[in-house]
Amino acid sequence: MRICTETEKHLLRETMSHLEEKLDPQMFLRVHRSAIVNLQYLKEVRTEPSGEFTVVLVNGQKIAMSRSYHARISDWLARS
Repeated sequence: MRICTETEKHLLRETMSHLEEKLDPQMFLRVHRSAIVNLQYLKEVRTEPSGEFTVVLVNGQKIAMSRSYHARISDWLARS
């Protein structure tokens, strides 16, 4: 697994599920089987013309969001 911060990248030998369990669900959200985002850096959620969903971070990075995780982010947005 690769963890990216503003200035660094780290490699860990751990599963996404295990890391997700350790993180604060108020601050981090899994958006794809291969991606967890820090909600402080979430700028927007887009629906692409192809029907796919994309999470855009404040630094402009785009992360694919799978349909199965879309409900999670919709719930979070409704609560925010």
